[in-house]
Amino acid sequence: MTRKIPALLGLLTLCVADPSLAARGPVLKQVDLPHSYYYREMFLPQLTSGPSSVAFSPDGKSVVYSMGGSLWLQAIDGLAAGETADELTYGPGYDYQPDWSPDGRYVVFVRHHSDAIELWRLDLTNRKTQQLTQTRAVQVQPRYAPDGGRIAFVSTAGSGHFNLYVAELNAAGLGAPRAVIAPRESAIARYYYSSHDHTINPSWTPDGKSLVFVSNRENAYGTGPICSIALEAGSVPACFIHEETSWRANPEVAPDGRRVLYSSYQGRQWHQLWVSTLKGEATLPLTFGEFDITQARWSPDGRRVAYISNESGNLALWIREFAGGARKQIVAKTRRYARPTAPIAIKLTDEAGKPVSGRVSVRGSDARAYSPDDAWVSADDGFDPATQVEETRYFHCHGECVVTVPLGRAEITAWRGLRYAAVKHTAQVEKMQGATVAVSFKLLSMPAWAPASVSADLHVHMNYGGHYRSTLRTLAAQARAEDLDVIYNTIVNKEQRIPDIAHARGGITHDGGMTIFQAQEYHTSFWGHLGLLDLGDHFLTPDFSAYQQSALTSPYPHNGAVADLAHAQGALVGYVHPFDWEIVPAMHSSANFPCPARSPNRTDARTCIRSIGRSCRTRKIR
Repeated sequence: MTRKIPALLGLLTLCVADPSLAARGPVLKQVDLPHSYYYREMFLPQLTSGPSSVAFSPDGKSVVYSMGGSLWLQAIDGLAAGETADELTYGPGYDYQPDWSPDGRYVVFVRHHSDAIELWRLDLTNRKTQQLTQTRAVQVQPRYAPDGGRIAFVSTAGSGHFNLYVAELNAAGLGAPRAVIAPRESAIARYYYSSHDHTINPSWTPDGKSLVFVSNRENAYGTGPICSIALEAGSVPACFIHEETSWRANPEVAPDGRRVLYSSYQGRQWHQLWVSTLKGEATLPLTFGEFDITQARWSPDGRRVAYISNESGNLALWIREFAGGARKQIVAKTRRYARPTAPIAIKLTDEAGKPVSGRVSVRGSDARAYSPDDAWVSADDGFDPATQVEETRYFHCHGECVVTVPLGRAEITAWRGLRYAAVKHTAQVEKMQGATVAVSFKLLSMPAWAPASVSADLHVHMNYGGHYRSTLRTLAAQARAEDLDVIYNTIVNKEQRIPDIAHARGGITHDGGMTIFQAQEYHTSFWGHLGLLDLGDHFLTPDFSAYQQSALTSPYPHNGAVADLAHAQGALVGYVHPFDWEIVPAMHSSANFPCPARSPNRTDARTCIRSIGRSCRTRKIR
């Protein structure tokens, strides 16, 4: 999911029981996997103002890409090449992950609508769309076979887990899907991942006889190595690039079948492009930089690569020559919408009329969310289906912003932290005239006895998952829009990398009236994660303990030892994630863990807790 900052009132916390919150549930709850924020931020498509996925046309002269929840067509070669993009689809819902059929007639894609993600197909000859699946599950990453008569895709239908399927596809629609690898459960405990294996990121070999993909079969950490399998009956997978991927490897076999292109952070903090062979020989980096490059696709002739980068902070589409590295950004300076649109100008002020920043959500007359062309779009983790059809998507507006929406009635909601009342407006957007909305934030009335407060968030990861690349400057701008006075940027690992390690030497940033402190989250995963605020000298390593099936299996250093190390640097210590069950030190040792540090699923967690409870009662420790 995209980056967001929840605003917390640091010195004054008001807890109010609200029965209406009981109906609020997670987004795409049909996915039966733990830690949804990881696969939602890193794997499932999200609404962004910039391009998020791309595919070449069969002749290599055009690209189709997802942007703002629509599919767009733009010529990159020939007489039609330029900076004009044509909108191909606009929902209902949000359209992502296009793939072009070999004959050039169709584009298959996924549509997130009514809290499900289904497969759809667009006929480019008449711009008509056809729904291919109706599972109410999650289907993603469709890829045409070289013969155009089949697609490979990832689906949770029937299991709630991400599995790889192949199905026949003809003019009538999609045939019965066939699992490429039978679903199975792993015999090992996993951290952050389900006990059920997954198979994701499919890519066809040029002969159409095999698939390359990512699987975590018998892997404890990460989404797993890059593997291949022949589609003949009885075939078994063979993995050829072994590293700890994180949802985004997306291996792509070159048109000549000689190379595999993929995204990796191996030995780095950010995803860059790497190349290898189908035997996994000499994996070598293709690109370099302190930013992410993902969603890479080969051109049909294998001479170029299209990819999505957050080099500028927001997402951008680039095309790079494989030999030589010359590149150009594909920019849609002119957007030809498929239906009439007009701009809404939104102005945010405080009670004195001074321009301020805030969080804004805009829903057009088609019930879709819209944002400025350069905004960083975020999304809530849950919603109440009785009152909303989807999660709230929003962006941060700094004083004034312009949003292009379809004609008709638009709904605008604005927030500015917890000290101000939320504001709702409606606007009638008319052709040529557009609309203007003035939002004036008003402070909430507090009781006379209420003390002065500081609005703070003590657990922020500036860069961790999501699509964007944040800096202290962009983090401060987000904080001001959330009316935060103080932020602790808790630097932490994500898999084998620590994206914000460059800031780990501490320091204080003052920017526009708010303050950012550098902190650390230490993963003492058996005893609970610690927050270390204001380390005066150095980042504590190895930043892990009690990681099973690793060199750091031991629960030492325990939290007391970590706290002593932090106190020696003058830091404050507290918990950011307490342990998941009652810890009995006399019973639990590094040699005899009764349960995984984090149970792979809810059922195992309940069984584990019951088991510990019985053992403790028997031994009269509790």
